[in-house]
Amino acid sequence: MPLVDTVLYIAQVYHLNLSFSSIPPSEYETVISTCYNPLLDIAEKYGNYMPIGVEMSGWTLERINAINPQWVDNLKFLQSNGKVEIIGGGYNQIVFPLAPYCVNEANFRIGQEVFKEIMGAQYVPQTLLTPEQCWSDALPKVAHDAGFRNIIMEYHNCATEHPEWPPDQRYKTAWLTPYPDKHPLKLVWSDAVVWQQFQRFVQSHDRHTDEAARSYIDSILKHYSNTEDRLIMLYASDAEVFDYRPGKGKLGITEYDRATEWQRIEWIVAKLSDTLVPPAHGVTVAKIPLSSPDSLGTIGTAACPHPTKKQSKYNPTRWAVTGLAGPMNWQAWEILQTIHSFPHPKVPLIDHPMEVQKDVLKLWGSDYRTHTCHEKQSEFKEISYRLMEYSKSLWPIQF
Repeated sequence: MPLVDTVLYIAQVYHLNLSFSSIPPSEYETVISTCYNPLLDIAEKYGNYMPIGVEMSGWTLERINAINPQWVDNLKFLQSNGKVEIIGGGYNQIVFPLAPYCVNEANFRIGQEVFKEIMGAQYVPQTLLTPEQCWSDALPKVAHDAGFRNIIMEYHNCATEHPEWPPDQRYKTAWLTPYPDKHPLKLVWSDAVVWQQFQRFVQSHDRHTDEAARSYIDSILKHYSNTEDRLIMLYASDAEVFDYRPGKGKLGITEYDRATEWQRIEWIVAKLSDTLVPPAHGVTVAKIPLSSPDSLGTIGTAACPHPTKKQSKYNPTRWAVTGLAGPMNWQAWEILQTIHSFPHPKVPLIDHPMEVQKDVLKLWGSDYRTHTCHEKQSEFKEISYRLMEYSKSLWPIQF
């Protein structure tokens, strides 16, 4: 057999999000035990071959640490042994193009501070999963300032606006240079086509014949090239959709004569860990080799300044005007303006108490704006009330 010099790098990132709009606080423990524990179990077994990216916001980390601190200790142990990569998403999941600069700056900064406070400096994320995978050309600069070195963004809707990109750009990393005189950022593509195939395979109860399983593995390995190294991201989406359905709860697994969905994921990871030909190599995002020393330039265009994950119908207006989003955005903006404006002279957001800054970031969270359960609508009102009371305290005279 001839020697093969090229490699198919395979990465996977699971987005952990207790802010999920249709998951009420009463379900947090269930989500941790049903979705987050099995993820770390898979990383423990196979992380040496197929390391797993575990992404969460600082807010989600705070909630997990309050409910199950042992889970956080387990995550730290796995990262220390190279089996997982901890990936950040800011303090809250905020749609970057819809929020003011000071909110985006605080979101990335405070998110990193929370990771440092709870887990230690060595566990502060170096990689950012673009919030809601909704792009802005201003994002790399803010991410750079917060200490990130790598950014993950979904490829296909970006590529639609760049016909000059070669077809194999989807498999390549690239540099982003927000500062010409400072180190660049490595851009790593996620692939919605690939990770939606993964999700469908895992969740479909009638597709798990041996033939279907072999066909699925072959569909991943077909991305291999014998002329160049390539990267494919097996998964880059929600962890709460396996053996659990937001808004419906934990699946009744005993109803089916089948493996659980996390067991299917383990099977996929195990099969890919055993793959030798073509040479597939699991890798963390931070260790993915750079494909080209050239900067990719700007991603947004005049026609599509903010490309967003999945189908082309997804764009920032989903979180701007649908449902309660419009009134919520107006209220969040009004509160921010009031806090900024008084007392004179103007006080930057960073100089207000940390709990106030966190509450402001919570108000801008994307998950309050789409299919939000009643419990989280109430949360939004409570946070708004706290901030309005705080803003009143800034006025030197009460009217």
